[in-house]
Amino acid sequence: MNWRKHGSTVGLVVCAATLGVYAYVDRKTVSDSERKERANDVFPAYRRQEVDRIELVQGGVTLTLEKRASGDAGDTAWQMTSPRHERADAAAVDKLLGDIEFAGIVRKVDADAAAGIDSPRALGTLSMGRLVYRFALGAAAPTPAGAAYFRLDGEGAFVVSRDFATSLLKTADAYRERTVVPYLSLEIKTLGIQGDGEAFTLERMDDVSFRLKERDLRASRETLDRVWGALAEGRAESFLEEADAERAIGATPLVIEIGPRDATKPEGELHVGGVCPEHPEDVVMIRRKPAPLSACVPKGMLPGLHATLDELVDKRLFAARGDEIAELVLEPIPSGPKVEIARKGSGWHERSPEDRDLASDEVDEANALTTSLAKGEALDVFPGDPKAPVPIRARIRIQRGENKGEEAVELGPRSPLGGALVKRLADGAILRVSDALAHRLVPSPIALRGKQVFFPPLEGKVASVLETQCDGRAQRLARDANGWSVVKPAGYLADSPGTAELVSLVARAEADAWVSESDDGSFGFDKSACSLTLGYDEDGGSRTVGIVFGREAEPGQYFAHPLGQSAVFLAPRSLHDEALRVLIDRSGFHVDSAEVEMLSLARGSSRVVLSRRSGKLDLPDGGGADLGEKLSLALDALHVDDVVHLGPPAAKEGFGRPSLDVRIRMKRDSGARELHFVLGDSALILKERMFYARLDGVDATFAIARDRIAPLLDAL
Repeated sequence: MNWRKHGSTVGLVVCAATLGVYAYVDRKTVSDSERKERANDVFPAYRRQEVDRIELVQGGVTLTLEKRASGDAGDTAWQMTSPRHERADAAAVDKLLGDIEFAGIVRKVDADAAAGIDSPRALGTLSMGRLVYRFALGAAAPTPAGAAYFRLDGEGAFVVSRDFATSLLKTADAYRERTVVPYLSLEIKTLGIQGDGEAFTLERMDDVSFRLKERDLRASRETLDRVWGALAEGRAESFLEEADAERAIGATPLVIEIGPRDATKPEGELHVGGVCPEHPEDVVMIRRKPAPLSACVPKGMLPGLHATLDELVDKRLFAARGDEIAELVLEPIPSGPKVEIARKGSGWHERSPEDRDLASDEVDEANALTTSLAKGEALDVFPGDPKAPVPIRARIRIQRGENKGEEAVELGPRSPLGGALVKRLADGAILRVSDALAHRLVPSPIALRGKQVFFPPLEGKVASVLETQCDGRAQRLARDANGWSVVKPAGYLADSPGTAELVSLVARAEADAWVSESDDGSFGFDKSACSLTLGYDEDGGSRTVGIVFGREAEPGQYFAHPLGQSAVFLAPRSLHDEALRVLIDRSGFHVDSAEVEMLSLARGSSRVVLSRRSGKLDLPDGGGADLGEKLSLALDALHVDDVVHLGPPAAKEGFGRPSLDVRIRMKRDSGARELHFVLGDSALILKERMFYARLDGVDATFAIARDRIAPLLDAL
């Protein structure tokens, strides 16, 4: 053999082998660099990733934590092997590893001065492969508070901090797995709950859906979130001995049975009930399967487990949430152009009837459409009868993102009870939905139209005419250089601020959603007499725009269309109700208390009169200064909250026997002015207790809030 030729190779091999031996030996010793870097730490070397065993002995009980392989992917997990065999709580072990890593030396002491080391409160072993530390925790040190004596074999004695000493004295319960419920919601195939309330059983349909066995209908995802949340709260606050738990749980606990999706795993069974011994804020939970365990868990988990069958029935069209819908298809049946859109980044792409990216305002509407379909709830839900097919007008399909499956519903005929019928294909349920929701299911490109009602927009334009008509009341107001005036009905001053506000609201009106290209006769426009109209003077002519309201689509919304156009949209109720606003002047009740010379309050034969003396309202005998000040504040705050109607008072308004008769004489630079108004009965108006009021010289009934007028009423 040519040794010279291979000499260099042999030398490298020998060198590598020598280094390998050195490295192997070094892993069970402490290097100088490690010792230098951790000069003030209890453990002169700490290799966290290599820690594989921790043993703590106190009071004759040995706690052993070992890192072991978990699964077939090379993962590891901490197991408690003494005083019991079970998975350890990962967070608790991680906390202990951190406390060991950062344990610092408070001060070094002589071994003879380390009290309690010969009869330690705890003994411990920390293993990092072949490097093993053995230590003892002695008695409490005099300073700092809570500190303790500590000895590390081969390194000497120290004083360590209270936090580190406390960590070493924790019992085995501190490292037990706190999760009592054996499976997460995603791992569950079946779930049954029975107890003193309604019993129910859930069977998984797909990744996000469960069927409620008792009703043969899909379960509400929102209600199930409460159930899953309650189960997630089933974490041990403390642990119980089996016998103690059995005594405390009571005779009729809540029984939870869990079937896992993985058929190779065992079923779970939990019993919950009773008050935890020494912990009245907790309840007892006994895990009977798969691994018996008894613990105290938060009492707050119980309400989420007591869902009723009615709460569990899913009233929504789709299980997917709005942000989970990746594709939407609205297809007319038997034929016709369909509407199909798909998410594209943060926007949407239209596939049909055109192939294009949606503009920003259309993206907003696509988001609103998918959200409304995802949140849309039925008025009624009942199991479908496969022998009674429902005529179909449209089929609506959604694709959930991340390949999580497709859902579909079919729009059927109008219901005799109102609204329309929809078949949910996932469970065959028949849903009766509102007209507003039904129209959102009709395939129409207008569903993606932006919210703006008037084109071109009215921004920057100044209206010269406002007309309102609703419930048989018609108003026309005109604007000139002097402001707004009432043309119809004649004889009233205009509420200029209110008129300007209404004009702005109409000009900036937005659709909640566009639902149809034209009126199909179902929107109630033929029976409606409610509209808002604006007139504008423009170069070379004039422009009239307006909104015509149909019937109520659902609480909070009305069908509407722009004046002279056929497209139908959903208008907010607040806009519809503006057509009912009476636009006459409300300022007649305004009073500046500093100008009041005399105030007379009368009810039946009772009367109080205050006059101004020395700059303040006072009673004739001079004993009403406090009352005068209170009434002055009330007069300053006095204003009308609503105009109830024009014309003579109604009998029900109570002006035959007024609740209060108010006369005020005011002195101004322009001369004296008298104000006289009366209050009738009270009523609930605009969801608030108000008094009817009438002012001399104005043929109308107003409403003033009870709280606003209370000081005047209470003065008698």
